Amino acid sequence: MTTLVVTSSWPRTRDEIAGTFVRTDALHRAQKGARVVVAAPEGPGEARTGAGLEVVDVAHAGLFGTPGAAARLLARPHRALGLGPWSHAVARVVRDTMPSSIVAHWLLPAGALACVFGVPVEAIAHGGDVRLLEAMPRALARATLESIAARATVRAVSPGIADRLRVLAPDLPVVIAPLPLATDVVFDAARARGARLRATFGEELCVVAARLVPEKRIERVVPRVAARGGRLVLVGDGPTRTRVLAEARSARVDVLAVGALPHEQALGWLAAADEVLAPLALGEGAPTVVREAQALGVPVTVLG
Repeated sequence: MTTLVVTSSWPRTRDEIAGTFVRTDALHRAQKGARVVVAAPEGPGEARTGAGLEVVDVAHAGLFGTPGAAARLLARPHRALGLGPWSHAVARVVRDTMPSSIVAHWLLPAGALACVFGVPVEAIAHGGDVRLLEAMPRALARATLESIAARATVRAVSPGIADRLRVLAPDLPVVIAPLPLATDVVFDAARARGARLRATFGEELCVVAARLVPEKRIERVVPRVAARGGRLVLVGDGPTRTRVLAEARSARVDVLAVGALPHEQALGWLAAADEVLAPLALGEGAPTVVREAQALGVPVTVLG
């Protein structure tokens, strides 16, 4: 029995924060005894594997990668042409692996593509894909969702995501199930790393761990930290990094921008925090970073 994971985001050595929750989901599936093959977008560095995972890089002509497909398309719209080579590359992986099931992370484009191969599909909605559907003409969005649901199980990672899908397609069958979190061993290591970081800095730390992209409006954390005091730690990278740093300088907020980090190191910063700040994109559900901070016992402030 082979499960093929088709995803437009996967952690790599130079971009570890992106797609980490997809890798965690794949690892949990492998731990249950399935052979798990991942069709991951190629990119700089080396794709992260893990116990029981086989990762195959697929071409996409620059469509996917940091800081996300939407931002990359806005910067260079011609990248949409990458859907062609990506679709062909995924089809080759399907032919080579002959999966018994496919897990598609994000309804678009992975969920829509996975439905054409004639095997059971679980299409998972996260947020960015829902925003794309919401930007479409309502009739087209509804037809797209109904087409996917006719050939796949549609899964939402939070009730809020499910509600937004049902606004677009009122009769859509949706399964609500959060993605799994990291293992206890990973969390224990993060707590130890966090204790060392607290000892090093000796001041209050307000931590943001996210892609620094326009839809997140990360700059909203600056007034919060200015009022509270302490140091702002930015874990992640993206096109709004310069803007956030400028806002912090203007507000006289001390900032440590550590960039994109391996998941385990990012968790260490969450564990070190006196407060984790989670700026949500419009309509975003319950992001993994919020659930991870809660699992670590760290106070979280969600900026919706």
